Amino acid sequence: MDAEIYERCLLRIGVFRQALGGSEEILGRLTRELREIAENLTLSPEERTARLQQLADNEVRAIQEQARLEVEQAKLFGLELPKCDEDMIRQASSFWLATPLLANLIARYLETVGVTNLPISFGQKRIITLQIGQDIRAKLLADFVPINQTGVVAKNWERWLKDNDPYLAFTLDQSAAEEHRELAFITPTHPLARQAARALEPTVRLFCSLTVNAEGLPAGRHPFAIYRWRKLGLREDFTFQPVCANPEIASCMLDLLENARSPDAKPSALAKHDEDTLEQTLYRHWLDARAIHIEAISQVAQARLASLRTTHTARLSVLADQRDCAWVGQEFSGDAREAPRIPTEILSSFRLPALRQDRLTEHRENAPSHESVLRERSIQPNLSEEMALARAYLRSLYGNGAGHMVCQCCHGRMPFEVKDQDYFEAIQCIRGLDRHIYENRLALCPTCAARYRHARQTSDTELRSRIVSHQAPDTAASVRIPVTLAGTEWNIHFVGKHWFDLKTLVADPAADGETAASYGLPTLLPFG
Repeated sequence: MDAEIYERCLLRIGVFRQALGGSEEILGRLTRELREIAENLTLSPEERTARLQQLADNEVRAIQEQARLEVEQAKLFGLELPKCDEDMIRQASSFWLATPLLANLIARYLETVGVTNLPISFGQKRIITLQIGQDIRAKLLADFVPINQTGVVAKNWERWLKDNDPYLAFTLDQSAAEEHRELAFITPTHPLARQAARALEPTVRLFCSLTVNAEGLPAGRHPFAIYRWRKLGLREDFTFQPVCANPEIASCMLDLLENARSPDAKPSALAKHDEDTLEQTLYRHWLDARAIHIEAISQVAQARLASLRTTHTARLSVLADQRDCAWVGQEFSGDAREAPRIPTEILSSFRLPALRQDRLTEHRENAPSHESVLRERSIQPNLSEEMALARAYLRSLYGNGAGHMVCQCCHGRMPFEVKDQDYFEAIQCIRGLDRHIYENRLALCPTCAARYRHARQTSDTELRSRIVSHQAPDTAASVRIPVTLAGTEWNIHFVGKHWFDLKTLVADPAADGETAASYGLPTLLPFG
């Protein structure tokens, strides 16, 4: 019967697979109910089968209803819940967390703390037993304290480190761990693995030369670097960013490293020109990724704020209704005719216009504004992505500490706000370029934007010449470029960084911009 009920639930739309992480409680309750059905000797075989079928149907419906409620709550609070499917589970696995590489990491760590009796077959056998002295266990205990890990596994590991037993029996194989529950199962989250990763984390640049055979990629020497980027926002995260002059190789760099090997010949050192090229490529990637990250975080933050405002307003409305309907009366018991009558003045206060008007006015003022979004069709590919990058780029340059935007033409603050942010138009500075370059945008108020778009008398050629030939130094804090709009001369104010970026890009179409160091790019720890 156990097999029958489990099979029915598992085969019904993969119910336990969808309830990943919460199946233990469900299975425990099913076991109790199964026992009650099995021990009920008054049931006939047909009735017992019907009870089992009903039990399976009830669990399926309960999990389906829970999933539906989670989706509705996520929409209410503006949250995006991750999908728990096979793709997600497959993406969670990694070549670098495979058993042989995990064994290599632990072996290197144990050698650094003084273990000398590691077997040659370390990591190949299913069950490994090591004899570790008290002095080495003291070092392991000192490395365990900073990781501040809790849980049953961490407690067992700490207990062994403080005990007098010198023998450590563990396994890296999942099947062996299932067969021998007394063994320590070393996974990437085990304290020993975390200690090893923390102790062997590089503090200086690492250099290596590798060779790999790959179809469809250009043969030759390709300098590369791998940086570890730290992402800040609503939650902290990090990612590995491969950098290579060839974007096709950079896109599959992490996959190529899985099959790479040491070259046969002695490799040449990384030249200064190669480092400069990598820094320029890194800066372009960093600038684009930063703008996209800021825009994405801003959208999520705005959605959460709107959700909180809606929830707060709804809560206030509920409390106001409870306040309006509240009255104090004496307790009574017995016949309902003995209940005290509600005084007329209290009863009439339920419909008091002034009280209702104040609450409704407060509700109207706190209600979210009704907004309509006009979506225009664009015939230029990649324009929407370029516009998003441009808006984030301009907002970071021409916004003050309070978040207010300044028009580059009239030099005044933007006249109004949209969605709690100063509204501005990102206008093309020079028209006719063959590429969408988000640096080729100006942050203008609506009036100056219309004047610049429809009444500019300075030609694109002349404007381009004024930007490129300006005599300001490359490190200038700001630059003013004169233009004639509607018969009047205006000075377009550029932040030095914006002017230099635009000048570099329009002066030489093949130019890649400046290196990351020139713009104060945050220090990034190299990892390759």
